[in-house]
Amino acid sequence: SFVEGAVADLMADGSLAAHTRRMRARYRDARDLVANILISNSGGRLTADVPEQGLHMLVSVTADLTRVTAMRIRASAKVESWLLSDARVTTTGPDGFVIGFAGHAPGDLKRAAERLAGAARNDRRR
Repeated sequence: SFVEGAVADLMADGSLAAHTRRMRARYRDARDLVANILISNSGGRLTADVPEQGLHMLVSVTADLTRVTAMRIRASAKVESWLLSDARVTTTGPDGFVIGFAGHAPGDLKRAAERLAGAARNDRRR
């Protein structure tokens, strides 16, 4: 097919490998930016499970915070994410967020991470 031929051409001339290397570096930088901001600016209320690969990471609120608190933090920060409690099979474990870090400009990611970390740090209700 046309698509198969195009992909084969990209593989043969090295364009696909170069693109993959470039995107891996870009996604790694985005992941590290978001994780560092969330961890350092949340006042210890967020932890990030930083993946070696992929385009999402799990961010947990401290164990003393409830699902309602996680929902309030997310709403206050105006950040779109899934709640961990909505994405897991079991009902146990800390709540938090599934955060995507691909497909956004670094400045947008920085501002969103700062809002989420600030909302977690400043929310004193449990």
